[in-house]
Amino acid sequence: LIQSSDSSTTGYFRLSWGDSVSTELQHDVSAPAMQAALVAMHEPKAQVLVSRETSSGKHTWSVTFLSHLEEWSRDQLHVLPAGDGSSVVADILTVSKGAGSGVYPVRYTVWRKGTYEVAVTAAGSAVSD
Repeated sequence: LIQSSDSSTTGYFRLSWGDSVSTELQHDVSAPAMQAALVAMHEPKAQVLVSRETSSGKHTWSVTFLSHLEEWSRDQLHVLPAGDGSSVVADILTVSKGAGSGVYPVRYTVWRKGTYEVAVTAAGSAVSD
């Protein structure tokens, strides 16, 4: 999640993920525009879903990475100041992730009947409680 503490603040910010930095994004960037910026950051193109909600004058963008997960796990999403160094918008944005405390939101669809074994790994090592 990327959350704004004051959506009335105007200006620009950028996002970084992996070794890439996004184009400038407006303080109130739409979900489709943020999604397009994140997709364009990597080659081959990343698969990312973005939605935005506004409540009490504060924007919250939900970002779900569907590809490039290895890269995301090494260097997660960060908010950067605008290209001119202005951090007015970047200073009011925070990034949080849904995974933590042993709970990782994972969904998958089984297309064939049968018995499956699922292993969760991080950096090549098994993850366990």
